[in-house]
Amino acid sequence: MSPDERARLAELEEQVLVGASAALLAGRALTEIRDARLYRGEFASFEQYALARFGFSRPRAYQLIDYAAAAGEFAVLNLPLPPERITRALGGVLPEDYQIVLDVTRATTGKAHPSSADVQAVADVNRAMAEGAHIEHPDTGKPVPYSSLPPSSAARPSPQRCGAEARTGATSRAPTT
Repeated sequence: MSPDERARLAELEEQVLVGASAALLAGRALTEIRDARLYRGEFASFEQYALARFGFSRPRAYQLIDYAAAAGEFAVLNLPLPPERITRALGGVLPEDYQIVLDVTRATTGKAHPSSADVQAVADVNRAMAEGAHIEHPDTGKPVPYSSLPPSSAARPSPQRCGAEARTGATSRAPTT
């Protein structure tokens, strides 16, 4: 590459980094504005404020707030923060399951950087399991809620198997560890 191309690449990479952190900064700021009710001087509601001041719909404002909250959870778990769309796909997943959902998604798709739709599919299975999807107990073979298994015996079936079973109500046999 020419020196001009290298310089332009550096400028563009800086813009990407600034843009990636902008969503996090916006979410943190919106959280404080909402929680401290700093909008009340001119607006009756946070939603009215976000729309009038920034053009953010209620869902978009809360997406940014949720992203900031998820960033805190990722930091506590010492995990790298994924892009906003991937983090949104993890909505409803327990923070302690973030890494397993991301790892299973990578393993089942073969992609180092899976799409948010890929993550959403595995997260849906995780949520179904957390909400009481049944699985065969590794010791007794009887159907039990997945959430009732102790962590030491709660082997996680592959998403390809449990995805269909979560939808149909069928059970899956957990491999022993």
